[in-house]
Amino acid sequence: MGRCQSQHEEKEMTIKSRKPMFERLKQSLEEGIAHSRGELTLRNIEVPDDPPETDAATLAARRNKVAMSQRVFATLLNVSCKTLQSWEQGAQKPSEGRRPKGGHTG
Repeated sequence: MGRCQSQHEEKEMTIKSRKPMFERLKQSLEEGIAHSRGELTLRNIEVPDDPPETDAATLAARRNKVAMSQRVFATLLNVSCKTLQSWEQGAQKPSEGRRPKGGHTG
């Protein structure tokens, strides 16, 4: 079973650089104007069905199949490492909104 990293290491991994708010708002407005002029088209996407319930053994098997540590897999699922560990040990089950989606995990 993979090991979780310390909270300090976890924070270092999750820090992402973002454009300043003004730049993001400016870009959004420019895109809206371009769309209204017919210079930019919107994309339609198909939203997948809710993922099925996943048991502890299946979740751990998926993680092992893609050869990821618990830390990396938890980050992919946007949950803490401790949450992933409790799921894999069967102590907790993922809520409907937190269920791993099959397409993302192999």
